[in-house]
Amino acid sequence: MKKFIRRNLAIVLMLMFVCVSATASVFAVTYESEPNNGPEEESNVITVNETVKGEVSAADDMYDYFVINAKTTGTIKLNFTADSKNKYLSLSVMGWGDNAFGNYADKDFEFSSDKKASYTFQITKGNKYYIVPWIHSLYEDPVPDSNTASYTFSTKFVAEKTSIRKATPGKKSFKVSWKKVPRTAYYQIRYVSKSAYRSSGWKKAKTIKAGKSTTAKTIKGLGRKKTYYVQVRTVKNIEGKTYYSSWSSKKAVKTK
Repeated sequence: MKKFIRRNLAIVLMLMFVCVSATASVFAVTYESEPNNGPEEESNVITVNETVKGEVSAADDMYDYFVINAKTTGTIKLNFTADSKNKYLSLSVMGWGDNAFGNYADKDFEFSSDKKASYTFQITKGNKYYIVPWIHSLYEDPVPDSNTASYTFSTKFVAEKTSIRKATPGKKSFKVSWKKVPRTAYYQIRYVSKSAYRSSGWKKAKTIKAGKSTTAKTIKGLGRKKTYYVQVRTVKNIEGKTYYSSWSSKKAVKTK
């Protein structure tokens, strides 16, 4: 039954895609009132970094449609929150274009609306991504016409996290290598001695830069037979803004 519902939603969206025309996008808009959007109407065009508020109703407004016209390739995080408890509220994200989600055309989620949820996925330049809050289970468990569900969601660009592959000790040095992340502007490496970390965490750490095509770096001029902690993170430039990933898990290495 769940597959049947999703298949019907996909058909509705595909019909909408054919007739939809572009509308002007507005940056950082909050939709305070119900956006509406029946399948025959145009989707609200939004940009990454917007906050959206709306409401869906079993009576006359089962779906709300929003579209992001991807101007660049990158990873975005979608945060979704329902403002009231409602077990019938769902969220679908559908891609329209070449390899919108790799080998898949859509991503479907069903959230219990008394919980916050988030999902991270990649968008590809030139594709369209439709975000659709909707009332579900209408076929197997009819929802009263009076049933409504309010929601809030936001999208933002994020830099993907990398991970350390290996930290190899050297004479008063160590070499750290990490996993390559596509479209990274550069990497940052920070390291600190174990003794300094015990007293003040990463506050006394040194941070150095590694180029976007680099996946290993040797840190020299360190103490002999001393243990160091090291972390790596990615830095991305997206649409004129700089985004930092979270740091990788720390790796311990003892110099020779």
